[in-house]
This record gives sequence, structure tokens and C-alpha cells, in this order.
Amino acid sequence: MAYLQINLPDNQLQFFKNLVSKLGYDYKPLKEIDWYDELTAEQQEDIQMGLDDLDNGRIFSDKEVRDEIRLKIEGAQL
Repeated sequence: MAYLQINLPDNQLQFFKNLVSKLGYDYKPLKEIDWYDELTAEQQEDIQMGLDDLDNGRIFSDKEVRDEIRLKIEGAQL
């Protein structure tokens, strides 16, 4: 049996999986890469800050945000 390693862009991976399957071959990824690992350190920090906000109750409901925006718009000078 021969093994083949192919590097594909994410947007072509599903097409490749379907093609390989239709040809009757097995597809087994060498390693699944988590999208989070491909983010910059700054992006990962931003996500962590958001998770910390959730854990500590620093959140606003959709209604609260809409009400605050409505008050700002109504109070704006035209």
C-alpha cells in the first residue's frame, strides 16, 4: 500500500474528500488542525477575554443593547 500526503486549502478539502470517496479510496487525515491554533496571539487573547467576561457575568442581553442604542439615537442632535 502507498501513502500520499496532500496539502490543500480549507475551501477545497470537502471536494477532495468526496472525490477520494467516489474513487473508492480511504481518506484519513494525518492531523486535524484546530482553527483556534491558526489565530494570532492577539486574536486568542481577545477570545479569552470574551470567555472571561462570560464567566464573570460581564454580559449584556440583546434587549439591553438595543434599548441603549435606541436611547442614543433618540438623544442625537440632527
